[in-house]
Amino acid sequence: MESLVLDTPASAAAEAGARDQPARVLSWTPDRRVVSVDDAAADRVLVVPESRNNGWAATGPDGAPLRAVTVNGWQQGWVIPAGTDGTVTLRFALNAPYRIGLFGGLALLLILAALALVPGARPGAGAAVRAWRPGVLAGLGVGAAAFALSGWPGLVLWAVTGGATVLLSSLHLPPERRAALRVFGASGFVLAAMLWLATGPWHAESGYVGHGPWPQGLALVGVLLMAWSTLPWSRSGGRPRRRQ
Repeated sequence: MESLVLDTPASAAAEAGARDQPARVLSWTPDRRVVSVDDAAADRVLVVPESRNNGWAATGPDGAPLRAVTVNGWQQGWVIPAGTDGTVTLRFALNAPYRIGLFGGLALLLILAALALVPGARPGAGAAVRAWRPGVLAGLGVGAAAFALSGWPGLVLWAVTGGATVLLSSLHLPPERRAALRVFGASGFVLAAMLWLATGPWHAESGYVGHGPWPQGLALVGVLLMAWSTLPWSRSGGRPRRRQ
Protein backbone atom coordinates (compact mmCIF):
# COMPACT_ATOMS: atom_id res chain seq x y z
CA MET A 1 0.00 0.00 0.00
CA GLU A 2 1.46 3.36 -0.99
CA SER A 3 -0.73 6.29 0.06
CA LEU A 4 -4.08 8.00 0.45
CA VAL A 5 -4.33 10.81 -2.12
CA LEU A 6 -6.77 13.75 -2.12
CA ASP A 7 -9.06 13.31 -5.09
CA THR A 8 -10.61 16.72 -5.86
CA PRO A 9 -9.20 20.24 -6.25
CA ALA A 10 -11.70 21.47 -3.64
CA SER A 11 -10.40 19.08 -1.02
CA ALA A 12 -6.83 19.99 -1.87
CA ALA A 13 -7.61 23.67 -1.41
CA ALA A 14 -9.43 22.98 1.85
CA GLU A 15 -6.43 21.15 3.24
CA ALA A 16 -3.58 23.16 1.79
CA GLY A 17 -0.22 21.70 2.48
CA ALA A 18 -1.56 18.22 3.18
CA ARG A 19 0.59 15.33 1.96
CA ASP A 20 -0.08 11.77 0.93
CA GLN A 21 -0.90 9.64 3.94
CA PRO A 22 0.31 6.02 4.13
CA ALA A 23 -2.53 3.61 4.89
CA ARG A 24 -2.25 1.12 7.75
CA VAL A 25 -1.99 -2.39 6.34
CA LEU A 26 -3.75 -5.00 8.48
CA SER A 27 -3.45 -7.95 6.12
CA TRP A 28 -1.79 -8.46 2.74
CA THR A 29 -2.02 -11.64 0.64
CA PRO A 30 -1.91 -12.25 -3.12
CA ASP A 31 -5.72 -12.23 -3.43
CA ARG A 32 -6.96 -10.37 -0.30
CA ARG A 33 -5.75 -7.16 1.34
CA VAL A 34 -7.19 -5.33 4.36
CA VAL A 35 -6.22 -1.74 5.23
CA SER A 36 -7.46 0.72 7.82
CA VAL A 37 -8.48 4.28 6.94
CA ASP A 38 -9.42 7.18 9.21
CA ASP A 39 -12.33 9.56 8.95
CA ALA A 40 -11.82 12.53 6.61
CA ALA A 41 -14.00 15.46 5.54
CA ALA A 42 -13.36 14.97 1.83
CA ASP A 43 -13.21 12.10 -0.63
CA ARG A 44 -9.85 10.40 -0.95
CA VAL A 45 -8.23 7.84 -3.25
CA LEU A 46 -6.72 4.64 -1.92
CA VAL A 47 -3.74 3.89 -4.18
CA VAL A 48 -2.05 0.51 -4.68
CA PRO A 49 1.23 0.76 -6.66
CA GLU A 50 0.29 -2.06 -9.03
CA SER A 51 -1.05 -2.07 -12.58
CA ARG A 52 -4.80 -1.61 -12.93
CA ASN A 53 -6.61 -4.93 -13.01
CA ASN A 54 -10.39 -5.20 -13.31
CA GLY A 55 -10.32 -8.44 -11.31
CA TRP A 56 -9.73 -6.50 -8.09
CA ALA A 57 -12.69 -5.12 -6.13
CA ALA A 58 -12.78 -3.07 -2.93
CA THR A 59 -15.46 -2.74 -0.26
CA GLY A 60 -15.77 -0.25 2.57
CA PRO A 61 -16.39 -0.93 6.27
CA ASP A 62 -20.12 -1.33 5.57
CA GLY A 63 -19.51 -3.81 2.72
CA ALA A 64 -20.49 -1.31 0.02
CA PRO A 65 -18.36 -1.54 -3.16
CA LEU A 66 -15.94 1.31 -3.81
CA ARG A 67 -15.49 2.98 -7.20
CA ALA A 68 -12.30 1.92 -8.96
CA VAL A 69 -10.12 4.56 -10.64
CA THR A 70 -6.82 4.59 -12.50
CA VAL A 71 -4.10 6.69 -10.86
CA ASN A 72 -1.21 8.21 -12.84
CA GLY A 73 -2.30 6.31 -15.91
CA TRP A 74 -1.58 2.80 -14.61
CA GLN A 75 -1.94 2.35 -10.84
CA GLN A 76 -4.90 0.75 -9.10
CA GLY A 77 -7.04 3.04 -6.97
CA TRP A 78 -10.43 3.29 -5.27
CA VAL A 79 -12.36 6.33 -4.14
CA ILE A 80 -12.84 6.44 -0.35
CA PRO A 81 -15.98 8.51 0.38
CA ALA A 82 -15.80 11.29 2.94
CA GLY A 83 -16.59 10.11 6.45
CA THR A 84 -15.31 6.55 5.91
CA ASP A 85 -13.66 5.24 9.05
CA GLY A 86 -12.66 1.59 9.43
CA THR A 87 -11.30 -1.22 7.29
CA VAL A 88 -11.27 -1.39 3.50
CA THR A 89 -11.03 -4.88 2.00
CA LEU A 90 -9.54 -5.58 -1.42
CA ARG A 91 -10.33 -8.93 -3.04
CA PHE A 92 -9.33 -10.68 -6.24
CA ALA A 93 -12.17 -13.15 -6.73
CA LEU A 94 -10.73 -14.80 -9.86
CA ASN A 95 -7.55 -16.02 -8.17
CA ALA A 96 -8.98 -19.38 -7.02
CA PRO A 97 -10.55 -20.37 -10.40
CA TYR A 98 -7.35 -19.23 -12.12
CA ARG A 99 -5.15 -21.49 -10.02
CA ILE A 100 -7.62 -24.40 -10.29
CA GLY A 101 -7.43 -24.11 -14.07
CA LEU A 102 -3.62 -24.05 -14.01
CA PHE A 103 -3.26 -27.09 -11.77
CA GLY A 104 -6.05 -28.87 -13.65
CA GLY A 105 -4.07 -28.41 -16.84
CA LEU A 106 -1.00 -29.71 -15.02
CA ALA A 107 -2.89 -32.85 -14.04
CA LEU A 108 -3.95 -33.40 -17.65
CA LEU A 109 -0.34 -33.03 -18.79
CA LEU A 110 0.73 -35.70 -16.31
CA ILE A 111 -1.98 -38.01 -17.63
CA LEU A 112 -0.80 -37.36 -21.19
CA ALA A 113 2.79 -38.12 -20.21
CA ALA A 114 1.69 -41.37 -18.53
CA LEU A 115 -0.26 -42.42 -21.63
CA ALA A 116 2.86 -41.89 -23.73
CA LEU A 117 4.51 -44.72 -21.75
CA VAL A 118 1.69 -47.19 -22.39
CA PRO A 119 2.70 -49.57 -25.20
CA GLY A 120 0.48 -49.58 -28.23
CA ALA A 121 -1.16 -52.51 -29.95
CA ARG A 122 1.07 -55.33 -31.10
CA PRO A 123 1.83 -55.64 -34.82
CA GLY A 124 -0.81 -57.66 -36.58
CA ALA A 125 -3.34 -57.23 -33.79
CA GLY A 126 -5.60 -55.20 -36.04
CA ALA A 127 -5.85 -53.34 -39.29
CA ALA A 128 -3.03 -50.86 -39.80
CA VAL A 129 -4.07 -47.27 -39.42
CA ARG A 130 -2.27 -44.75 -41.58
CA ALA A 131 -1.46 -41.71 -39.53
CA TRP A 132 -1.93 -38.26 -40.98
CA ARG A 133 1.37 -36.45 -41.46
CA PRO A 134 1.62 -32.91 -42.76
CA GLY A 135 4.19 -31.94 -45.37
CA VAL A 136 7.21 -29.67 -45.14
CA LEU A 137 5.08 -26.60 -45.86
CA ALA A 138 3.38 -27.17 -42.51
CA GLY A 139 6.72 -26.55 -40.79
CA LEU A 140 7.10 -23.28 -42.66
CA GLY A 141 3.57 -22.39 -41.63
CA VAL A 142 4.47 -23.02 -37.99
CA GLY A 143 7.46 -20.70 -38.41
CA ALA A 144 5.23 -18.02 -39.88
CA ALA A 145 2.82 -18.41 -36.95
CA ALA A 146 5.69 -18.18 -34.45
CA PHE A 147 6.91 -15.00 -36.13
CA ALA A 148 3.40 -13.52 -36.10
CA LEU A 149 3.00 -14.30 -32.39
CA SER A 150 6.45 -13.36 -31.06
CA GLY A 151 8.36 -11.65 -33.84
CA TRP A 152 12.02 -12.45 -34.35
CA PRO A 153 12.42 -14.19 -30.95
CA GLY A 154 9.63 -16.56 -31.97
CA LEU A 155 11.37 -17.26 -35.27
CA VAL A 156 14.62 -18.00 -33.43
CA LEU A 157 12.81 -20.43 -31.12
CA TRP A 158 11.22 -22.05 -34.17
CA ALA A 159 14.66 -22.67 -35.69
CA VAL A 160 16.16 -23.92 -32.42
CA THR A 161 13.31 -26.35 -31.76
CA GLY A 162 13.52 -27.54 -35.36
CA GLY A 163 17.21 -28.24 -34.93
CA ALA A 164 16.51 -30.10 -31.69
CA THR A 165 13.93 -32.23 -33.50
CA VAL A 166 16.39 -33.09 -36.26
CA LEU A 167 19.01 -34.03 -33.67
CA LEU A 168 16.56 -36.25 -31.83
CA SER A 169 15.53 -37.96 -35.08
CA SER A 170 19.17 -38.73 -35.88
CA LEU A 171 19.73 -40.60 -32.62
CA HIS A 172 19.83 -44.41 -32.81
CA LEU A 173 16.88 -44.98 -30.50
CA PRO A 174 13.76 -47.12 -30.82
CA PRO A 175 10.81 -45.19 -32.31
CA GLU A 176 8.89 -45.55 -29.05
CA ARG A 177 11.74 -43.94 -27.10
CA ARG A 178 11.99 -41.04 -29.53
CA ALA A 179 8.22 -40.51 -29.36
CA ALA A 180 8.31 -40.50 -25.55
CA LEU A 181 11.16 -37.95 -25.55
CA ARG A 182 9.15 -35.67 -27.85
CA VAL A 183 6.11 -35.85 -25.59
CA PHE A 184 8.08 -35.29 -22.40
CA GLY A 185 10.08 -32.47 -23.98
CA ALA A 186 7.04 -30.58 -25.26
CA SER A 187 4.95 -31.12 -22.13
CA GLY A 188 7.91 -30.27 -19.89
CA PHE A 189 8.28 -26.78 -21.34
CA VAL A 190 4.55 -26.14 -21.14
CA LEU A 191 4.56 -27.46 -17.57
CA ALA A 192 7.41 -25.07 -16.67
CA ALA A 193 5.42 -22.14 -18.07
CA MET A 194 2.35 -23.15 -16.06
CA LEU A 195 4.36 -23.49 -12.85
CA TRP A 196 5.88 -20.05 -13.49
CA LEU A 197 2.36 -18.64 -13.68
CA ALA A 198 1.05 -20.58 -10.70
CA THR A 199 3.77 -19.40 -8.32
CA GLY A 200 2.80 -15.74 -8.58
CA PRO A 201 0.59 -14.64 -11.48
CA TRP A 202 0.05 -11.06 -10.28
CA HIS A 203 3.49 -10.08 -8.96
CA ALA A 204 5.23 -8.81 -12.08
CA GLU A 205 6.04 -5.15 -12.64
CA SER A 206 3.54 -5.14 -15.51
CA GLY A 207 0.84 -6.52 -13.19
CA TYR A 208 0.59 -10.01 -14.72
CA VAL A 209 3.57 -12.35 -14.98
CA GLY A 210 2.00 -14.12 -17.97
CA HIS A 211 2.82 -11.07 -20.10
CA GLY A 212 6.55 -11.58 -19.44
CA PRO A 213 8.99 -13.25 -21.84
CA TRP A 214 9.78 -16.31 -19.72
CA PRO A 215 6.36 -17.96 -19.36
CA GLN A 216 5.43 -17.07 -22.93
CA GLY A 217 8.77 -18.32 -24.27
CA LEU A 218 8.58 -21.61 -22.37
CA ALA A 219 5.03 -22.25 -23.56
CA LEU A 220 5.96 -21.38 -27.15
CA VAL A 221 8.91 -23.80 -27.08
CA GLY A 222 6.59 -26.59 -25.92
CA VAL A 223 4.08 -25.88 -28.69
CA LEU A 224 6.82 -25.67 -31.33
CA LEU A 225 8.37 -28.97 -30.24
CA MET A 226 5.00 -30.66 -30.55
CA ALA A 227 4.44 -29.07 -33.96
CA TRP A 228 7.86 -30.18 -35.24
CA SER A 229 7.23 -33.71 -34.01
CA THR A 230 4.31 -34.08 -36.45
CA LEU A 231 6.67 -33.90 -39.43
CA PRO A 232 7.81 -37.34 -40.70
CA TRP A 233 11.56 -36.83 -40.13
CA SER A 234 13.83 -39.64 -41.28
CA ARG A 235 16.54 -40.86 -38.97
CA SER A 236 19.27 -40.30 -41.56
CA GLY A 237 19.85 -37.00 -43.26
CA GLY A 238 17.51 -34.98 -41.09
CA ARG A 239 15.02 -34.45 -43.91
CA PRO A 240 11.31 -35.21 -43.90
CA ARG A 241 10.30 -38.43 -45.59
CA ARG A 242 8.07 -38.08 -48.59
CA ARG A 243 4.66 -39.60 -48.33
CA GLN A 244 4.06 -42.45 -50.71
